[in-house]
Amino acid sequence: MNSAKEVSLFLLCPKATSVNLEDLVADHYTVNQIFVQLIDNAIKYTEEGKIDVKILRSESKKLVVEIIDTGIGMEESYLPNIFKPFSQEEMGCTRKYEGNGIGLALVKTAKF
Repeated sequence: MNSAKEVSLFLLCPKATSVNLEDLVADHYTVNQIFVQLIDNAIKYTEEGKIDVKILRSESKKLVVEIIDTGIGMEESYLPNIFKPFSQEEMGCTRKYEGNGIGLALVKTAKF
């Protein structure tokens, strides 16, 4: 099996976002883990194409991060389960992708 991937990763942060890191109050470790989990999932489920990490400001001036990939996606019927611990769309020992199904649950419950 060929494990090489043809994936490009882009960080998009428009000038209008103007993030001043000195003004951010957050737990470095927790924020890092959130990005690791989300980007790792995007890479895991994208064999070729791209992953965009967008950092924007909402109308209320809060930072918003969007991670958009060209990966396999998921069935709409599975969406209510994506934040449940140990939940994966494809279950069983014959599944194609490894993991324990806690990544998105950790992201959802992160406090900082």
